[in-house]
Amino acid sequence: METPAVWVAAAAVALALAGIAVTVLAPGRGGPRAGRLFGEFAEASGLTPAEAKRLRRLADRAQPDNPAMIFVRRSLFESAAAGEGLNPADIADLRRKLYGP
Repeated sequence: METPAVWVAAAAVALALAGIAVTVLAPGRGGPRAGRLFGEFAEASGLTPAEAKRLRRLADRAQPDNPAMIFVRRSLFESAAAGEGLNPADIADLRRKLYGP
């Protein structure tokens, strides 16, 4: 006869496996999808390949799990740019292309 403890243990194992599956398979948690989204945003913003590479370095510093967030959260850009030591003119050009005048 099965005891309640067996059922509890089985349920705990099932929940643990489900949690692992969700964590591994969850969309939008970095990886190729995040890189593709970053590339689409960079192209839509009219960035040159050099500018996109520069911005990607800033984005990886500011929000490594989801670098595309730098396109919608100006505070990420500003904090990453302040610590990077880039040419102020390059930063101003990126800022204008991303967020407008």
